[in-house]
Amino acid sequence: MVYILQSPSGGNSSDRFIPRRANVDFDFSYYLINKSRERPTTNPFKRPEPSSFVNTAKYFYNLNQYRSALRKSMVPDTDRVLTFSSPKRDKTEEWRKDPDNTSSWPVRPRTRPLLDTPSIILDMPDLDTNMWHHVVDWGKKGYIGTIYEGEVHLWHPEEKLTRHITETGERVCSCIKWNRDGTHLAMALTFSAICIWDCIKNKMADVIACRCRSAKCRQVTAFEWTINNCLLTGCSAGRLTSYSRDFVCIKSFYMAHASHIVNIKASCHGNYIVTSGQDHSVRIWKWPEFIEYFEIEISILRSPIKSVDWHPWRDTLLAIGGPRYTTLWNVGTQKQVKIKPHPHSRSLLDALSFNPLSGELVVSYYSHCYGSRGVHFLTVLKDLDVIVDEAQYHFGRVPYLLWDAQGTKLATASADENLCIWDFFGSADVERKYLRPSTKQFSSNTMKSLNLFNCCIR
Repeated sequence: MVYILQSPSGGNSSDRFIPRRANVDFDFSYYLINKSRERPTTNPFKRPEPSSFVNTAKYFYNLNQYRSALRKSMVPDTDRVLTFSSPKRDKTEEWRKDPDNTSSWPVRPRTRPLLDTPSIILDMPDLDTNMWHHVVDWGKKGYIGTIYEGEVHLWHPEEKLTRHITETGERVCSCIKWNRDGTHLAMALTFSAICIWDCIKNKMADVIACRCRSAKCRQVTAFEWTINNCLLTGCSAGRLTSYSRDFVCIKSFYMAHASHIVNIKASCHGNYIVTSGQDHSVRIWKWPEFIEYFEIEISILRSPIKSVDWHPWRDTLLAIGGPRYTTLWNVGTQKQVKIKPHPHSRSLLDALSFNPLSGELVVSYYSHCYGSRGVHFLTVLKDLDVIVDEAQYHFGRVPYLLWDAQGTKLATASADENLCIWDFFGSADVERKYLRPSTKQFSSNTMKSLNLFNCCIR
């Protein structure tokens, strides 16, 4: 005998918690239970053939778009395995539904992969790809400078001609750097000398001897120009020195690092300087006071830091690339914001750089897990663990990531002796979107309005 319970109101409630059985596809329900929402951890691509290009992010993007379109055309637009009520229409775009659609830094990420084959490929014979050298740089005037046979040669995308500009007796070595205006080039010479080349007058402007008189000092290894075109130098003995616009020594720290200084970078508003060396340490300095602020200790890295870069409009955010991990730091609070291992197994980070317009982080990885020769990945991140674009092209390690004056072109120089120039935003329409100045929303609150211009009242 079967008893049916009646509700106090007299209505039948026996089906209150039983799913709706109308038009239920049990095969699809089984698929929803067992499907994986994560991106495959293994790379499906074999080593590309010579001169081939693969955009791995575009492959996964197109695959997901196809799956989404196929699913919408064949099955109901719902993720519910058991339906208790009629589904509600949600017109929100899929990427907006993603709860992880956040980033650890201010960014204007692309909504789909945009990288295509390089627009320009230059032959760079005998390119020095030592991870601790800086032999290629792209200036504000559009000239790419590089060291070849002990002298500096320039190339311009519009002129498309290489010209030899320096006459130093083949003494240029290991490091060059354009100033902020693209008019002067700092060059490291043999015997620990520094040469400043005036590219407007096409002559040597000054020659400076390194302040370090230690026997350990073999050459200058890093340059940086501040916003007001003061020069900072680091040498193989660990000395850090600042020079005025007239190239007069202002201040010098003999033991800024215990050994070879690898990187010197000024923050976007010029309030901080970061230095890294082969002594595995990263130090932050206040500028223009030029005093040590604090030292970043990342015990998990246990190797020299290969690349560092500041966020293009948030003055206190610093990305640090180690051999196995990438970290993000807020130097204002002296705290680590995030740390993540590299996305590819058995991979090494060779370089990283923020795009000046979008704030996306571009990283050069080299992985040894796809063959004896290894595979290079040019990866675009909106967060340390979120890839929005990725391409394979080079056949060697890529220690150089350089931006043009506008921030729409990316140059990569590799051990395969090629320098490639990429249209970072793909089409011209997307470029114009990023080049368009953002509208600043003023507030009745004075302090909020000042923050729009990164200003403060002291």
